Amino acid sequence: MSEEVRTPPSLPAVHELIQSCQRQADLRDLRPEVVKRLARRFVETWRARAAEAPASVDRAVLVEQFPDYVRQRLGSAYRPVINATGVVLHTNLGRAPLPSEVVRRFQALLTGYLNLEYDLATGHRGHREKPLAEKLRWLLDVEDAVIVNNNAAAVLLILTALARGREVLVSRGELIEIGGKFRLPEVFAQSGAILVEVGTTNRTRLADYIQAVTDRTVAVLRTHPSNYRIVGFTERPDLTDLVRWTRERGLYLWEDLGSGMMDVPELRRRLPDEPTVQEAVRAGCDLVCFSGDKIFGGPQAGIIVGRHGLCESLRKHPLYRALRVDKMTLLALDVVLDLHLRTTVHERLPAVRMVATPVERLRARARRLRTLLLRALGPVEGLAVEVVPDTAYAGGGLAPVAEIPSMAVAIRSPTAHRWAEALRRGDPPVIARVEEGRLVCNVHTVEPRQIPVLARCLAEAIKGHEAIRQ
Repeated sequence: MSEEVRTPPSLPAVHELIQSCQRQADLRDLRPEVVKRLARRFVETWRARAAEAPASVDRAVLVEQFPDYVRQRLGSAYRPVINATGVVLHTNLGRAPLPSEVVRRFQALLTGYLNLEYDLATGHRGHREKPLAEKLRWLLDVEDAVIVNNNAAAVLLILTALARGREVLVSRGELIEIGGKFRLPEVFAQSGAILVEVGTTNRTRLADYIQAVTDRTVAVLRTHPSNYRIVGFTERPDLTDLVRWTRERGLYLWEDLGSGMMDVPELRRRLPDEPTVQEAVRAGCDLVCFSGDKIFGGPQAGIIVGRHGLCESLRKHPLYRALRVDKMTLLALDVVLDLHLRTTVHERLPAVRMVATPVERLRARARRLRTLLLRALGPVEGLAVEVVPDTAYAGGGLAPVAEIPSMAVAIRSPTAHRWAEALRRGDPPVIARVEEGRLVCNVHTVEPRQIPVLARCLAEAIKGHEAIRQ
């Protein structure tokens, strides 16, 4: 029996839905078997709805809707959004926005071949990360560098390659859990290294490390509690004291900084308590690892810098091959490193620029948004649109208690949550906050070029809801 006969008369047949796609220029060349699978699923979904409410099914309307159904499922998986939350390194929104130079570099190099692993001077095979390791050496004054696909991978590689079957000391106050419920003890278990906890949650002294050392101890791992803070009755050994002691005992000292905070004056003024990669290197840590896509401002990557011999051991380990990065990550990271080598990095790297933006500039940006929004709305009775002080955050587990002075546009309404929902469904989607009955759009994370677009989206969301109410 054919599918068309089995389909209730109120529902379109599968071949009708397929034909509706063939009439669309952008869908005409889709694989027929894929469209057929989607058509079957579409009919099944509406068959279930028709059983509950037959009057809701209109055959002609469903045929017309099917191409959009296909586009929603097979179109671009990711869309640009406007981040009006005030969280700069918003993990759910891709963390650090990349500089526009990355796009130009991609256009120039990714549409053809490039010397990814080819030494143009010798004509022999080269190493893909060698040019970037060289730049990291000059930037951070280190002996060598290794790049893997994220900072968790960096920690896993260090523990697996250098400490498998050996003990590594970690303060109990630094047994972190990162996003996605990945916990440091689980990384240890996977690596084969033996985790030895020292001290207590709030107080760990140098004496605790000294007492925990055995013949099997190979290193101390310090992890920066970037996504939380322990305050009050606390103690932690000074890094220089830890370096001195580990060297005397012949142990390694590895520092997991996570955030990738760099010694940029404009950043330091905003986030004065956040330790930098340069500080850890100068103190004498054998290896320092950090994320590429946090305040370092680049693509997702785990960057390991430090002693040449240790980096060589990491590169020779079989796990390195599984964790190494692809050409797109390397190209983006190359651009970001070029910017970090310049004194204008705070102006040219989006994440750094956002964190460092003066509040006076943000106030002017918020006022412009208010003006454009009111102009687009026209007269709306009882609608109060205000420019208000607000707080921005670095996000991405960086400086969790550091509040950055900011500005926002706030609109009070009992339907603020419905406006926020409409904004998320808009084009482009806007991610804003709803607090105390107000829709809040923080402009710290909205680029000046996006202000007119945000004003239009806000006006459409508000007008659309007002029209429905009327």
